Amino acid sequence: MKKPEVCYWLGLAQSDGYFKKHYVEQHSKFTHVITLSMKDLEPVVCFQRISKDFWGRDAKIHKDNRPNANSFYITIGVSRLLKYFSNMQLDFSDPPKPPKWIANDVRLFGAYIAGIIDGDGSVKVKRPQYPQCLVKISSGSPQNELKDTIEYLFNCRCSIMKQYREVMLNGNLIKGTCYNLEFCVSNKNIEIFQKYVLPWIQIPRKRDKITSFLSG
Repeated sequence: MKKPEVCYWLGLAQSDGYFKKHYVEQHSKFTHVITLSMKDLEPVVCFQRISKDFWGRDAKIHKDNRPNANSFYITIGVSRLLKYFSNMQLDFSDPPKPPKWIANDVRLFGAYIAGIIDGDGSVKVKRPQYPQCLVKISSGSPQNELKDTIEYLFNCRCSIMKQYREVMLNGNLIKGTCYNLEFCVSNKNIEIFQKYVLPWIQIPRKRDKITSFLSG
């Protein structure tokens, strides 16, 4: 299971996914599920395919039709996978934390960070005269482990900044503190990013910004 596909899936699940234990009244038992909810359909479709190919989980994609929601979501049952998740050091708490077997392999980490970027990341190209491609990842807590891994494998410096923000999520106004991890795609890591990260980014607007920067 130490495949790039699984690492991308994990990046999505750790960023925009929601791990939950809940009681199913009609079956009189508890179950565990992961729900992925995103505005963009492409990563949700990829999540669906990987869930089927690697976990054997069939799940339908739904459109959230609540006012102002404008998102797609998918829910998969993972109760029978909990022991495997534990053995593979897969942690679904905030902030995203790559297990050691991903953090020690740039090929796997590239797919993993692509999932994080699709989920909770943004891409911005600034300074037109001397273009700089800035990647920002937002979480509810400082992403210290993720920062250390990026600096080690991508040979670049990262910063983590605390910010108060107000955002609309599925029609609800969310207020609170977030932490923004930022790093740049530069000559130091451009080949790594092009080879291991870019092929896994599913959201066109994010992928196109990076592609345009790399081709420039």
